[in-house]
Amino acid sequence: MLQQAVRHPLDPLTVGEVETTTRVLNASGRISPRVRIMAYSLLEPAKEVVLAFQPGQPVGREVFVVMRDHERRLTIEAVVSLAEETIRSWRERSDVQPALTYPEVFAAQQAVLADASFQEAMSQRGISDLSSVVIYPWTSGYRGPEDAASQGRFIRMEVALAEAPEDNYYAHPVEGIIATIELDSMTVQIEDHGAVPVPTSSGNYTQEGIRAAKNVPSFPDGARADLKPIMIMQPEGISFQIDGHEVRWQKWRLRVGFTPREGLVLHMVEYFDKGRYRPLLYRAALSEMYVPYADPTPSHNFKNVFDAGEVGIGVLANSLELGCDCLGEIRYFDATVNDAEGQPVVLANAICMHEEDYNLLLILFPPTRQHALCQAIFSADLSRTPLSCGDLAHDLQFKLATVDPFVHLSSPCLLSVYDISEKLTSFIVRSNGFSPGLVLVLVARRSRWRCDDVLPDSLHPARTSTRPPRPFFPAPCPYRTEIHTLPDSVGKIH
Repeated sequence: MLQQAVRHPLDPLTVGEVETTTRVLNASGRISPRVRIMAYSLLEPAKEVVLAFQPGQPVGREVFVVMRDHERRLTIEAVVSLAEETIRSWRERSDVQPALTYPEVFAAQQAVLADASFQEAMSQRGISDLSSVVIYPWTSGYRGPEDAASQGRFIRMEVALAEAPEDNYYAHPVEGIIATIELDSMTVQIEDHGAVPVPTSSGNYTQEGIRAAKNVPSFPDGARADLKPIMIMQPEGISFQIDGHEVRWQKWRLRVGFTPREGLVLHMVEYFDKGRYRPLLYRAALSEMYVPYADPTPSHNFKNVFDAGEVGIGVLANSLELGCDCLGEIRYFDATVNDAEGQPVVLANAICMHEEDYNLLLILFPPTRQHALCQAIFSADLSRTPLSCGDLAHDLQFKLATVDPFVHLSSPCLLSVYDISEKLTSFIVRSNGFSPGLVLVLVARRSRWRCDDVLPDSLHPARTSTRPPRPFFPAPCPYRTEIHTLPDSVGKIH
């Protein structure tokens, strides 16, 4: 559990700090009824301030605030000083849009259901009872200048049918209807690219759902019962220690952070070597996850989602549950974000930490030995909870043994339906008209290095290429490695 007392300048925001920020904003008189609070994030102090901090010193904290003024159609960026309880800066912008919020999405769904053009498009498909209709959101993408941030705050939505509250509605898409909603004014524009019959087969993968005859696939006998339980036990307990937000494991030491945009953040990663902690990383986090869906048809060509910037990886986090999301000896961290009114929302068990047998480090069988030499590699993992972003679920892990990030992805397979008489070459269309589509996931990690705090640091990528044939060197040597320095990195990676 994350402690609420602030003990370090990089500790995540607490419930009290969120409440203080909202109180300062409301007392300023600048928050009109149609200003929506989007996100609070810790404004991290300068690196020099953080490195000079000593335990027990007062911690001056500031909060970076993002708001949306729906009346004036402006995005507001402000900085609130928690110690002085004042607004230190205030900037109004018309060229950027904040991440989407749940209240906006819910309001847009209702606006679509009430729209006469939408009701007419559904009626043309023989659907008059809207109680089974599901309107699900997408980010707007970018088709052209009309979708620019300065032109409005847009969201797009697609339509499906749900046969029951727990039905997987992705199996029943109502193809061809796209709703574009301008969220400041809640105006709706409907595009209709032609009707295709709604699939009737189910795609439920619960214990009961797979038994249904109309389910694809259908297993009347239910889930398989031939797998034995897997138990993960550490009779002597865990090897890592947690003190507030500081974590120690073997020779590693670091601090755990959290932001609504990035989710899990690692601060001040150090390794104990030669009698001292040697700094390696100052900050590391998943900066963006870009998902282009690669469907050129008019009903889907807008689907290009930036999960971090347009939605927020941290705010979508689900609470982890022992025995379901994670097994073994687990320690959890909570995280605090804000709702649209600026009230604190505690995400219980948003981050977990555990140890695992990672893999073989090496295995050798020298001819002079009678047995193989094997060495395992163990790792402690910090995992940000799996989050759900529409059809795609993913979670981020940092493995301390190698300081590597791992992103695990899962999806129910977002289906599209096409007339099988059409000649489509961009993807596979099965005989029932379903297309599973093609999804590319591009993940970006942003790292600020410390590298022993030796100045000036720089990045030296190694580039391997093939050698051209050389008549004076007939022996095969197909590769060469060149190390060069990125000129913009010299002295700037701190």
